[in-house]
Amino acid sequence: MLGNYDREPIRRLNLVDDRLNRRQDDYAFRMVDIRREWDNSVYNFCLVADIVTYLVGVAEKEPSDFLVEQGLFVGTTEFFAKSHVLKRVYEDEEHPFGWMQDGVFELFDREGRLYRWEIEEEFVDVTEELP
Repeated sequence: MLGNYDREPIRRLNLVDDRLNRRQDDYAFRMVDIRREWDNSVYNFCLVADIVTYLVGVAEKEPSDFLVEQGLFVGTTEFFAKSHVLKRVYEDEEHPFGWMQDGVFELFDREGRLYRWEIEEEFVDVTEELP
């Protein structure tokens, strides 16, 4: 799982981690859980992304989170096919994310792998929709 590792957002990542790990035969982890020095995070992300079944990103506006990895999600057919994004919706803002991120979200939306949420109750619900 990828997302923002600041105090409040990581609580939501932990929630996804918990929900997915309750499933039989599943093991979810956050990229930050890999206990190694990340000299080249893009290279290491690609190594991990090659071996996992699914990639899950939690997209929130502030502060920006996994922007590089979002690009990598759609950069290869293999990564895109196994990626899912939980996108936070901000009621008071028309475009809280940049135009590049909006383009990535549109691709996931077309494939039915963009899960929108605004409040934490909805976040729990969309987490349950993940494969």
